[in-house]
Amino acid sequence: MAGRTGLEPWQLSKATVCLEESAAGRSSKARDHEARLDTTEEFHSYFGAQLGERWHQLYAVLARPTSHVALLNPFLGHCRAAGIAQQQLPGSEALPEQLEPWRAVAAVAALHHALPEGDGYPQPTPDPATGLRPWYWLDWASLVPPLALGAAPGHNVLDMCAAPGGKSLVLAQLLFSELYQEDGSWPGAQHARSPGSGSGGSRSSSGSRLVCNEIDAGRRRRLLAVLRDYVPELVRLQSIRVTPHDGAAFWRSQEPESYDRILLDAPCSSDRHIVQQAEAGSRRGSIRKADWSAKRCKAIAGDQAKLLAAAVKALRPGGRVVYSTCSLAEVENDGVVGKVLHKAGPALAVLSHTLDGASDSLSSSRRGGSSSSSSCCCHDAAQPAAAAAAAAGALQVSLTGSILEHPGNQQSVQHPGDPARVAGVAAAALAAVPGGAARCEWVTAADFETWGAERTQHGWLLLPDTTGFGPIYVCVLEKMASSDLKRTKVNKYACSKEETGGKHNV
Repeated sequence: MAGRTGLEPWQLSKATVCLEESAAGRSSKARDHEARLDTTEEFHSYFGAQLGERWHQLYAVLARPTSHVALLNPFLGHCRAAGIAQQQLPGSEALPEQLEPWRAVAAVAALHHALPEGDGYPQPTPDPATGLRPWYWLDWASLVPPLALGAAPGHNVLDMCAAPGGKSLVLAQLLFSELYQEDGSWPGAQHARSPGSGSGGSRSSSGSRLVCNEIDAGRRRRLLAVLRDYVPELVRLQSIRVTPHDGAAFWRSQEPESYDRILLDAPCSSDRHIVQQAEAGSRRGSIRKADWSAKRCKAIAGDQAKLLAAAVKALRPGGRVVYSTCSLAEVENDGVVGKVLHKAGPALAVLSHTLDGASDSLSSSRRGGSSSSSSCCCHDAAQPAAAAAAAAGALQVSLTGSILEHPGNQQSVQHPGDPARVAGVAAAALAAVPGGAARCEWVTAADFETWGAERTQHGWLLLPDTTGFGPIYVCVLEKMASSDLKRTKVNKYACSKEETGGKHNV
């Protein structure tokens, strides 16, 4: 007898079976679809083939929280910035000797801050006198690309993909080192043109100009905020310009051969971020196709090659471009450089493995062929320690109890903790004072080796399992001559007239 549904019992049983089979079918399809969207196995297979047995160890390191350093703000004076950092970051200490960036380029100094487990990185409080923040958090490896660029006062520099702004700050420190002193004043200010004066826009008294480009509106707002928080208004208005261009499209046809130095820290697959995101997800260790795939890496590499080709076009002959990524994938690193080198031919040369610390021809000609006291080169590898002591002595730094004093400062900076430890931190920072004996402008290949970087075909790779920072890939290129980056294709079927009796074989 039929129930309330109007179906016989045998019909109900059959309907239930059909519904269960349908649900099972949908579940199976969902699992198949989910499997197609999961690239975890592909991810491990891809980098396992590239890195071999090392990959498993490296993956474990990539999954850990990224370690940061505090980049001191020299526009406050390194002495004052180090003092404030010590006051607000009592756990900070000088970087290990092999990682101290001031040993390569002394306009930059950084402190390492060891954080308790689970703590975040505290944001610096603005200096009451200037409104500038005393330090900026970043991965130490992020210092390497701008240092390798060799930017110096007098250069016209483009940071093609500038956000969030840490590398732009390093470039600003290097370019405008002639405009600040240890007491935080700017000797070039009285000679600098007022905003809007003259033609063509903004230049400081040192003749330097920095263009920071970022196509994404949200990231560009962050870049502007960083520049506002760390760079004096005088420098920002007169010498720094922020632009919203599509780098590949704009510099492919605009501003040809206009820049002495170009930094291209290209958007990439950001493999460490992918790993950390996967480990923090609900399905721990699972990587989605939307976040990573080998096909996506290849597409990203195509965009990177367009950016690098545009950068080469915008570079003056004799100028330098640094190409960098935070990717592990060879296709995004040496693969991109190799593709552009093939197009440029002899007009583009790789400098990564032959950097010797010497000033290039373009810098010499633009700066009168001689180095000023604030931009001299230091090639003796044995000098840094003595130079640091000389710089500290010249500044007449004294430690009385826990107070760090400097003759140019109106206020003494209070330091908590052990005065001897504070002295060591301050000495490392003071060695970086522009014009000091420790100034050493150009990064060398030996510096990369000291930092623990590994040679690749065209550049260097810093990995966190050996250096504690990164990953980051860096390639240094010099433009030897003008080039349209359109290599002529040779017809392999064509022969000379002499070889064919005056006829061409096709």
